[in-house]
Amino acid sequence: MLPAKNIEKFHINLKKFTDNLSNWKIYKSKNGETFLSIAQKFGISEAKLKKTNNIRTQQKTASGQLLLIEQKHVISLATNKKYIHKKTYDYLVRPGDNLSKIAKQHNTTVTEIRYLNKLKNDIIKHGKKIKLPYEE
Repeated sequence: MLPAKNIEKFHINLKKFTDNLSNWKIYKSKNGETFLSIAQKFGISEAKLKKTNNIRTQQKTASGQLLLIEQKHVISLATNKKYIHKKTYDYLVRPGDNLSKIAKQHNTTVTEIRYLNKLKNDIIKHGKKIKLPYEE
């Protein structure tokens, strides 16, 4: 779906686009989800995510928006070998923590934390220990 006011711009950009269109995935954001957490989930910068989707830099939440994500950033946890042999340490989740905040503070991604801890979603509870990766 595309707003009528953007149709001409879309066609101009589509003509300029030289890559394969199938390299993109549509991601529907959840209520309250931020662009930062989405970007971290896919291992890209918030600026790149916003630029790709023509989002104002001031906008913080992406509740219910459809976003284009380049396929090379869509990580298949089952096949991504880069997470398998990393060393880890335990981190005690504190009140107010969330995966995005922890990932940012510890120079990792939400995807990596979810993989290391076999989490099915981004929900964590304070007082729980989770594994975080570290580089030697």
